[in-house]
Amino acid sequence: MTSEINSGKIEKDPSLTTPENVTRGWKAIFWIKTIIAVIIVDSILFEIAGNILYKEVEALSNGAPPSFQLLLYGCASIVIVLISCIPFCIAFLKFCRWLSYAERAQRRFTKTNFSPLGVVFFNFIPIIGLLINYFIFKDLLQRQTTTFIHRKLEARPIPYSALRATLIISILEIINLFVSNIFTIRFLNILLIIILASGYIRIMSDIIMNEQRLHSLLIEDLLNSKVDEIMTEKFSSKKT
Repeated sequence: MTSEINSGKIEKDPSLTTPENVTRGWKAIFWIKTIIAVIIVDSILFEIAGNILYKEVEALSNGAPPSFQLLLYGCASIVIVLISCIPFCIAFLKFCRWLSYAERAQRRFTKTNFSPLGVVFFNFIPIIGLLINYFIFKDLLQRQTTTFIHRKLEARPIPYSALRATLIISILEIINLFVSNIFTIRFLNILLIIILASGYIRIMSDIIMNEQRLHSLLIEDLLNSKVDEIMTEKFSSKKT
């Protein structure tokens, strides 16, 4: 992998590596944390409403007309679901944008197994995206570590335990999607999503901090290159 460093095929557009993507990453994490909070609040609200609705639906099955309370809770549930979808959509879009730019940033130093457009494409595929992200994260962290080792710098330990945990939880979550929605399974589904989101936050934080260090290396390289250029010009002018 180290032989790939500074390969002629590596992208070298300076605009691809900017501090802005570090900010994008932290914003994406903020929205993922927001999702966790929304899931917890929604779970409590729907559990309370579910007990009330169960009695109303039972009355309907016995021939009673729909009550105003049933209609009210039904409309409220729809509104809550629609409002809850907003942070999910924002978090997903911000995550995809950050991940795409993280791939581009790393390509300033090494090759990567996934293209910036490819990581976005895979995440738009239901179910498959959850599994592919494990390989995207792993490849990105390993490439970042390779860059630090090549520069003889101390590298952060790769969080393999968090990576494996997200893969296992993703598989369990996919299996859980096809299981009937009884309370224990629904509770397990909520728990898995919260743990998976926490794992993403852990892995993303490492990638973002590595990216910040890589940006510093980029700036250092550009400054050294500029100094060398100035020194060469001065040396040439003295000879003439």
